[in-house]
Amino acid sequence: MSHLKNIRRIAVLFIFFVATMTAQASVRTAKYELRVFGMNIGTFTVNQETIGNEIKTTGITDVKVKVIFTYHIKYVQNSLYRNGILEQSHVETIKNDELNSDTWLKKQSNSYLLVNENDSTTINDEIRYSGSLLYFYEPQKVSSMYKERTGERNTLKQTGDHSYSSTDGDGKTANEYEYKNGILTHAKLKHPLATIHMILLEEPESASKTAELQD
Repeated sequence: MSHLKNIRRIAVLFIFFVATMTAQASVRTAKYELRVFGMNIGTFTVNQETIGNEIKTTGITDVKVKVIFTYHIKYVQNSLYRNGILEQSHVETIKNDELNSDTWLKKQSNSYLLVNENDSTTINDEIRYSGSLLYFYEPQKVSSMYKERTGERNTLKQTGDHSYSSTDGDGKTANEYEYKNGILTHAKLKHPLATIHMILLEEPESASKTAELQD
């Protein structure tokens, strides 16, 4: 009889464990259209998985541009946050199905090692907000943002109720962001040749909470 009770207790504990893990895990997905001069040039899809104190984000940019020849460019970006601090990120640039660049960022004690191609740089800073968090965490209390692709840190400034702009090291406005229910709905990504508009195609079913992160 006691053996049966032990089996029941183990079963109850197992069910409780599974239920707890399920409650702690959440997945969000958003898809954006990329437009230049009113033309659709590709898509950006971002997936974010939160399990306990970890946030894993994967973003894939898929762009096709035809200027005499057709160029197919793909950015694949992965990042991992733990306890509100960026632990590592990996960005690959693929051009016409061939790897064009590969950038790694890894936390080492109180600094980060940034490795790009054959170069390596040490970043003596703590990163609490980067580009991978932009999509589901509105940066209401964030003053700067780390860019995984370039290794740069931009200043963030609130320009309206739910709108923001980023400024590069030269003091020039780099990008503009608009939010609704804590989700990025529209971004203007400014480049020397043109401004890319990133427009949310459909709002995720569960809106994320506003970021409570400070730099």
